[in-house]
Amino acid sequence: MSQDGYVRLDFIGRIDGEHRDELRCWYQRQRGRYFTPQEVLLQCVVALRYADPSRPTVRELWHRLHHLIMEDARILKGPRPQRLPSYSTFRARVADLPREFVRKARAGRDMGRPSIAAMVSRFETVLSSHH
Repeated sequence: MSQDGYVRLDFIGRIDGEHRDELRCWYQRQRGRYFTPQEVLLQCVVALRYADPSRPTVRELWHRLHHLIMEDARILKGPRPQRLPSYSTFRARVADLPREFVRKARAGRDMGRPSIAAMVSRFETVLSSHH
């Protein structure tokens, strides 16, 4: 199954209510005409990984996105693979994340609720277990 088959934005429902609406608005702003909804969703899920206590760089995440897209293309062998955004496009998605959400998440604040980092880690675990 492709990355697209596993990606869901329903993890937004598990995020601290303080940032849920901001993240929904952020996701809506990421939609455009160039990338398909599935491409935007995968890009956003990877961009959200920026809000992690391990403090990954934007470039590391962009490379991770590239790896996910190439792995998906290798497995599916047929339909056109998802397109990789330019580094500047991906960096703009990350830069547009709600600042307070990123600050708290990168500082490691987790008040007993699943963090976005935990949700994205689960996403990555599902992907790894199906390859």
